[in-house]
Amino acid sequence: MESLGYGLESAKDAASGARLKSGERYLFCPGAGGILPFGSPHATGEALPVSENTIKLLRLIKANRLKACLKIKAENVTLRELEQVTRRFYRWIAR
Repeated sequence: MESLGYGLESAKDAASGARLKSGERYLFCPGAGGILPFGSPHATGEALPVSENTIKLLRLIKANRLKACLKIKAENVTLRELEQVTRRFYRWIAR
């Protein structure tokens, strides 16, 4: 998706560029380009609350080849959240 111009920011606030901090609450917002702090004025209706574990998993997937990602172990709740993020992202692209 990166090569098509649909890269997601998962290491910094997608709007301000500030580093994400552990212990904070975050949203995934495809229209903003990735992760935003909870309550951000840049969050739109498609924003979805995400956990730190899901953000970490997004980073791992982004940084590694698909074959290496097959070895990643994650809790079911994190995988379900990642699935919601993926669906929301693809729905946003398709609109």
